[in-house]
Amino acid sequence: MLVQWTIGNTTVRNPERLKAGLALIKAEFEGHPWDYDNQRKFLERLIEEGLYEAGKAKTPDQKEQHGRTWGSVFNELGLIFAYRSQGVLQITPVGNALLDEKTRAEEVYLRQLLKYQLPNPLPTKHGQKYTGVSVLPFLVALKMVKELDGMSKEEMSIFLFSTTNMSSVDGLIQEAKRFRESLKSENSREARERFAYRYHINKLATIFSEELNKRYQLIEQLYHSGSRNTAFLRSTNGLKLAEDIARTGKGARTNRAQRFIRILIGEMQGGKKLGEIKEMFKDYYIGIKKDTLEDYGDLNFRYLRLSGLFTARGNKMILSSEQLDLSNHILAHEWVVRPLDKKFLEDWFWNPNEPRLPLDDRAFLHRRVTALQREQTNLRQRIKTPLPVAPIIEEIPAEVSTKDLKFAVYQLEDQAFFLKEFEYYEKMQQPESIDEIDEYYDLILRGELLGGNRPAHFEWNTWRGFLAIDKLSCLPHESRNFSIDDDLMPTDFALPNKPDMNFTYDDFKLVVEVTLATGPNQWSAEGEPVPRHIARVQVASAIPTLGIFIAPRIDVNTAVEFYSFLRQRPYIIDGGQRLNLIIIPLTLEQWRELLRLFKATGFSPHELRVLLEDLARHDEDLSITDGSQWIVLFPKIIQRWQKGVLSRGSTHSGY
Repeated sequence: MLVQWTIGNTTVRNPERLKAGLALIKAEFEGHPWDYDNQRKFLERLIEEGLYEAGKAKTPDQKEQHGRTWGSVFNELGLIFAYRSQGVLQITPVGNALLDEKTRAEEVYLRQLLKYQLPNPLPTKHGQKYTGVSVLPFLVALKMVKELDGMSKEEMSIFLFSTTNMSSVDGLIQEAKRFRESLKSENSREARERFAYRYHINKLATIFSEELNKRYQLIEQLYHSGSRNTAFLRSTNGLKLAEDIARTGKGARTNRAQRFIRILIGEMQGGKKLGEIKEMFKDYYIGIKKDTLEDYGDLNFRYLRLSGLFTARGNKMILSSEQLDLSNHILAHEWVVRPLDKKFLEDWFWNPNEPRLPLDDRAFLHRRVTALQREQTNLRQRIKTPLPVAPIIEEIPAEVSTKDLKFAVYQLEDQAFFLKEFEYYEKMQQPESIDEIDEYYDLILRGELLGGNRPAHFEWNTWRGFLAIDKLSCLPHESRNFSIDDDLMPTDFALPNKPDMNFTYDDFKLVVEVTLATGPNQWSAEGEPVPRHIARVQVASAIPTLGIFIAPRIDVNTAVEFYSFLRQRPYIIDGGQRLNLIIIPLTLEQWRELLRLFKATGFSPHELRVLLEDLARHDEDLSITDGSQWIVLFPKIIQRWQKGVLSRGSTHSGY
């Protein structure tokens, strides 16, 4: 029986790239059999297009499996119909709507997520496993997040993903509120963590009681056989029985399972009581389930966010402030799990016009226009910088079609988003923003962010730091190659064929690349594309181009390579042009120290350029021969530059 749900799968962890993957299917695979050969070719094309990380699937069988798993997500969301035994691959009307550039992707995804139900007619999504299941996952998430004013990853794994029947939603919301009250009553962080852990374990033990009882029977068998003959515990049959006890979805050969088997046998040999052993097993087995469900928290959030109705704040999923009116209208409607008849797919799930949304209602659209016009007026009044943006759409003719009215809403939303990002750029220039940026790096390093996409958050937070060092000669959105949502939070990291960030100042360009990789493969995995990106910018620019590479730790091989392009060998681009590149590798702590100095002094982009050029020249020691010696000089050079900045005092506009 199904006891928890997920949308999508862990192979396609970044659903922001589904549309690009679907375009690939449209161009090269539509109308062809979805056989093993095409599944493998599809994955290879995803890798070539930078939509899937190369190296995760190496053998032909693995490529087929991963290509098929990508296809299953498109099937699940109603974008294609592709099964090896069902003829050729077909893109559904919904899939074609997603590819239509005149259609908002968020609207297509919202309709599909609202229709997504369990059980449903798709293969593996109905049958005995779904007995007693009747749930609309998106509606459950929307209602819980609304009623609880957001949900942490822990709360989602306890209450949200185990909701398999719509009739239990209200009761679980009340249970979540009682959980929060009990948590508040604990008088220390350690006590709250212990309470939450035991609550979670006990809750999951109830949910997975059927599975636990089956394993308890195996434990009793091993325990009693070992009590009669301790040699049985380490015999072939005993070890096989122990593996059956410890087995999880990844088998019994994982390090975690093998470690538990050793502990299990050792405790039985030591004479531990059967009840204590069962409790020990519960902590092991339910602990794995707990970790899995928390991983589902990141995964499900990414898919739910496709609708445009959800965003994240730290470790919490909340409703997007920009779409609260739409969320409230949806929740005011009565939604039901539909019967699995022949019309479900063609008339409902694959119909791009279903379900009817407030976005199809003229009165709602007119109210949205008015609200957006008001928002734009307020934003323009708050922004200090003159803006090259189109005038507000003042009047909408009464006879305009619903489609054109919706298009006017889209235009206003785009303008409002542009203005919000510009206002955010000005906000980042205030000294107090630096503390929040600095502290956010700690959340990234500790992995305490919903969605789990640490690289995207690392790029976004670093971008915010450079926005603070103001006086850009480009628009804020032109300086980033990663995507953000309506609440200006990151949704995806930059694609591999572009630099993470590219800032234009009055007299120089600054290309910024970041990575969380720190090991010996830092250069091969992350650093190698950096000179290519910087070279492309440098060739196309009429002003000097500098590069910064930021990582928690700079591997010496990365420093050696960057130094070689600076002093020892040119970078040769297509056409044979030879370039010397300035790429300064900074540790994250060095960058954070610069941000703290900026808070105190408000140093200018020109002063930052002076520092980067000082680091490139490294005049202190002309005997330097490679990058490993070069980066050792950085602290001394930075300190000297810092003294010069401090000596002239603060010029920060926020003071």
